[in-house]
Amino acid sequence: TMPLNSAGGQPSLLGYYYLNGASYLLASDGYGDTYYFNGSSWVSIFTSGYSYKFSATAMVQFDGKAWLLADKSTGGTINGGYWVPGGTNGTFTAVSALPKGNTIVSFKNRLWVSAGQGASVDSTVIYYSNGFGGSGAFWPSTPNLFYVGAGDGQDIVKLVVYYNSILIFKQNSIYQFQFDTDPTLGYQSIMAPSVGLDHRNSLALWENYIYFTYDDRAFELVNSRASQINVKVPFVADSRANIDASQARA
Repeated sequence: TMPLNSAGGQPSLLGYYYLNGASYLLASDGYGDTYYFNGSSWVSIFTSGYSYKFSATAMVQFDGKAWLLADKSTGGTINGGYWVPGGTNGTFTAVSALPKGNTIVSFKNRLWVSAGQGASVDSTVIYYSNGFGGSGAFWPSTPNLFYVGAGDGQDIVKLVVYYNSILIFKQNSIYQFQFDTDPTLGYQSIMAPSVGLDHRNSLALWENYIYFTYDDRAFELVNSRASQINVKVPFVADSRANIDASQARA
């Protein structure tokens, strides 16, 4: 079982990191630590004495590293960063300029981050890195950013890479962002003005389809069209107390 802090927490699986044919499953205890599975037990990614342990909210592999986000809502001095395996704990490197959030993707040689649903500030902002291998810092001290539907009262819930674009799932709408080489010249458009996403964990990708839930309904997104797929089998929401992701039963 995944270790939990004695004060309790809501654990979540962050995903797999791959290196030289080996895979490492990373997970968060939802309270104050992040772990990887070594094949027999869960091991903290932080070495003994590390000052700023945190419970990562999201992970993406890029440049051979597992990039981990710290929660925007927690505030404080805890920063995200990247981890690579090796030895008992591996090596975690904090990156002070990495924005906090709970959704991150890799797209066109850059990383893209949003504070995510429930963030107290910047819930409609997307931050992005400089191009990998270019001049200057990968994450600049003055952040690159743009707003998506600012002022519409909807948080960004999740970012998803879909072919040659980033899909931006908000609480009650879905946007699409595309660019050629310069993100500042990119453009965003609304794909679905009245369909959103219940929770960042309420989405799954399979082949060229995206399946997700919104307002206790199941949807399939393909070819930029979202269609409800449970019209004849309505969902009834159960109690969501102490549940991280949206739950439903037929």
